[in-house]
Amino acid sequence: MAGIVGIVGSAPRALVSTLENLTRPLLLQPRSTAQSWYNDRAAMCRVSPGAGESETQPVFNRDRTKCIVFFGECFDYDGQKRELIERGRTFVLGDSDAEFCLNLYEEYGESAFARLDGSFCFAILDIGKGEALLVADRMGTRPLFYGLTSDGSLVFATQVSAVLSSPGVDGRLDISAVIEFCSLQRVVGSKTYHRGVQMLAPASALRYRSGQVA
Repeated sequence: MAGIVGIVGSAPRALVSTLENLTRPLLLQPRSTAQSWYNDRAAMCRVSPGAGESETQPVFNRDRTKCIVFFGECFDYDGQKRELIERGRTFVLGDSDAEFCLNLYEEYGESAFARLDGSFCFAILDIGKGEALLVADRMGTRPLFYGLTSDGSLVFATQVSAVLSSPGVDGRLDISAVIEFCSLQRVVGSKTYHRGVQMLAPASALRYRSGQVA
């Protein structure tokens, strides 16, 4: 199973064991590999199935002030990539959707995401500011789940079980979600079956800073 996981906090702490717990639910296939980065405030990881994966993530920008973990694929962006190169952006990884998305964001800010087409979710971290941005594609074809811990840290992953593995995330059953499923055969909106875990809405971006999401 492939996907992305991460945690971003507002206070320094050791994150190695937390990242290992977050990653474990995604390492289901024998050849799966985890590529991770962390400091004392944030940790991010991309899990790949292990076959034919040549790109190492997270991918960093030129001055290593921002990084991205990306899951999925973007379509038909050769023209936009040429435009970015003409505007002075640098690409060193060849055909890298992650590098393209990070360059596009640096050039255009959050308005860049309306330019994207594909099936993806990703997270961008501003390392110096300790701010994170979670992004989902137009149709939400690659679900990304998130929650806040009791100390205000943001936890995100492409599997609900990974988010719940972080101490401090409220894993209690959301009765309203159960009622919705029994009545409608689906859970409405961004809810999951757990009070402290939400799904990022399609065609949306969520920004985390200083213990708050917006």
